[in-house]
Amino acid sequence: MTVSATIFAPSLAVSFVTVTCNSSRRFGRVLRQSQRASHRLRLPVRAGRTPILGVIEDSLESSFREVCDKYNYEILSLHISPDHVHLFLSAHPKHAPSKIVRTVKSITVREMWQQHELLLQEYLWGGGFWEESYYVGTAGDVSTDTIEQYTTQTDHV
Repeated sequence: MTVSATIFAPSLAVSFVTVTCNSSRRFGRVLRQSQRASHRLRLPVRAGRTPILGVIEDSLESSFREVCDKYNYEILSLHISPDHVHLFLSAHPKHAPSKIVRTVKSITVREMWQQHELLLQEYLWGGGFWEESYYVGTAGDVSTDTIEQYTTQTDHV
C-alpha cells in the first residue's frame, strides 16, 4: 500500500512537494540520528560600516564554537573575514537552516555586545551587528575540503 501527500508551500518558493510512503518498508528513507545535513552559511555584518570582525575575531570564533557545541552543530570550517563570516557546519536534519542561522546570529551578537560593548558602540552606531540577510547553501555530496577551498579563495565575495 502506498500513501501520498501533496504539500503546497508558497512562502518557501516551492510549488508542490509530493511525499510517498511505502507501508511494506515502514521506515525506508527515515533519516537516522547519525545522519547529518551540511550547510554553508555566509553571515555579513551591517553594510556601510567599517569592517570590525578582524578586531574581535578571536572572541567571535570562540563564541561560534560555544554555540555550535551547545546546540550539537559540528563546525567543519569557520572563516572570519573583516566584513562577513563563512561557516560550514553539519547538523541533524531536524534543525532547519533558518533556525540554525537565527540561533547562531542571536547568541553570538549578544556575547559580542557583552564582551566588546565600547568598541561596538563606536563602530556600529544604531545597535545593528549582523545584516538581516544571509546565505545558506546545503552542501549535498560536496566534500569539506572543496567548501573550505572555496571559502578561503573567495574571501573578497
